[in-house]
Amino acid sequence: MLLGPKNPIDPSQKLECFGTVPSDRKYKYSITLYVDQPYANTRKIANFNPFQDPQRRAGHTYFGLERNDSNSGETIRVVMGFYVQSELTAVTGVYTGGAWGDDGGTDYDVSLTINDITASDFKDIIYRLKSPVVPQYHLADMYCTTLACDLFLPYEVLPLGRGQIGPLGSGQNPADLGQDLRERASQYGSRLTTGDNLKSPSTTNCN
Repeated sequence: MLLGPKNPIDPSQKLECFGTVPSDRKYKYSITLYVDQPYANTRKIANFNPFQDPQRRAGHTYFGLERNDSNSGETIRVVMGFYVQSELTAVTGVYTGGAWGDDGGTDYDVSLTINDITASDFKDIIYRLKSPVVPQYHLADMYCTTLACDLFLPYEVLPLGRGQIGPLGSGQNPADLGQDLRERASQYGSRLTTGDNLKSPSTTNCN
């Protein structure tokens, strides 16, 4: 997405709900990658001409972090993604201010879950996301798909998800990432979900 987040968040505050990330065996940690393709099940990239596509579907890639207490059944979940602050600046191809948003209840077409993340690895993920320095946004080199894939790479072999994304050149993008994941469905098994305009779960138990 090229518009700023509808529900901006500060990860350094939002992710405090996970506390110290206890390593007690009753806690199970997982992360989920969500991909909203501009046009489900195709590599067709965004069309920003409002006369040809009034919805200007740019697509989006985001992720969810979850802790489940196997004793009480309580789940703490944060669903979030990376955005640009100013669309007009982004389309010029320069680096510009980035922002974080709560993406609970957001559309997606493909998701991939990594279960049984260790407490140590989950803590590392939280530490990275709580950095006081918000990454600079760039339409080809550092945007929602790039950042989400970078977050997952230490824990999962992901496809490149790269393709031509317009006059700015090529890069990772929701259309190609979603399609690459679909084509590798047998590799991921039941951890992969595919569809059209599915809804991600809400952020829960995390104020």
